[in-house]
Amino acid sequence: MPNPDDFDDPVAEIKSALAIVRPDQIRTLLLRACVCGPEAAAAAWQDFQQRVGDIKQFFETDMTGLKGLLPIVYGAARRNNFALEKELQSYLRVATVREDLRSTVIREIHTGILGALTEASIPVVALRGGALADTAYQTPVERHCHALHLLVRPDALTAAGKALRGCDFAPARLPEAAPGARQGFRHRDGLPLVVHAALYDAPIYQDDAEALWSASLPAEIAGVPVRVPSPTHHLIYILTAAFHERTRGHLRWACDAMLLINGAPGIDWPEFSRMVKSARLELPIDTMLRFLVEQLDAPVPHGVLTALDKSPSWTNRRSLEAALSGAVGGISTLREIWRRRMQSKRGHRALLRFLFLPSTDFLLFRFGPRAKALLPIRYAYRPAAYVGQRLFWRISGLPVFGRLTHSGKVAAAIAKTRT
Repeated sequence: MPNPDDFDDPVAEIKSALAIVRPDQIRTLLLRACVCGPEAAAAAWQDFQQRVGDIKQFFETDMTGLKGLLPIVYGAARRNNFALEKELQSYLRVATVREDLRSTVIREIHTGILGALTEASIPVVALRGGALADTAYQTPVERHCHALHLLVRPDALTAAGKALRGCDFAPARLPEAAPGARQGFRHRDGLPLVVHAALYDAPIYQDDAEALWSASLPAEIAGVPVRVPSPTHHLIYILTAAFHERTRGHLRWACDAMLLINGAPGIDWPEFSRMVKSARLELPIDTMLRFLVEQLDAPVPHGVLTALDKSPSWTNRRSLEAALSGAVGGISTLREIWRRRMQSKRGHRALLRFLFLPSTDFLLFRFGPRAKALLPIRYAYRPAAYVGQRLFWRISGLPVFGRLTHSGKVAAAIAKTRT
């Protein structure tokens, strides 16, 4: 197999750089154990167990949210007859019972939100885990929901905020939120909520939320009527969000995507390709979808991947840097980029070049023409920011990924399992 460094291939270089968003080998084995067929899942679990050793310690010391996969691991173990020691079986069972209690409280909060928005005549589409737990997973408990995500129309964002205050939510600064496009709220019991007025933040991506609204489907969450995206729209949104967000480390996005691909009514692949091209999402979608195909055996038509390969976005400077911005934005520290094994040295150089010396065109596109006078400051700020971040983590001794805890009903429900 030729080494990508042996020839000049800019597409290979950028693909290598974007591959940094993919899970490593151990986490890929864990995903295969969760979502693949019985034989492949059992083999992946055995390999995962041999590589990890103490599985309980692996999950307990992880700081990227992998414990949220414990219920689906337990479900897969029961369906596929994994060989589990009694202690590990008990650990997975207790984690699932806790999640069951927690999900009951969260679904109660979720239905309260939906009821309040309906009463205020605000149309809403449920997104991500809050929608998929009831519509895609075998049981809602298998889909851990760290936060709820809802889509409202842009002109209803203010009204939605008022309605949410009546449900014990208050505005909050959340890592998942962004000014304008996404507003963050937090329930008095600690549960985060993100209300989206737009699907994507990067200006280069063409947000066709109206098409999502038109294609949305009726569903029920805990018996409450709601609309959810069509599987095709939802898959595009989930892959794009996972590519750009640091929370992709919890891996639940991959489980969501595989269930959408393998479930009913399935994906309209011609429409999928058309929408990805129209939204200019070829680079993030190619990166995430190829991982599902190559590592998790996702049944994606070859023509879909071929069309992504031929996209002119691979040679468009703005598209490349928008994708690199998303990939780097999900990396917690500069040290992590240095530690990651890249498929080629060119890929590593592409990432570092973007970190420290992005094009002037990209910065103006990202921050607007008025930022032109501040470009020297922005160029000086980028390396200083990454170095400062590394120093902060070293001095503070804090973990890269903080843990959000819940209080009130959620904590009380979880505490019941300890007595």
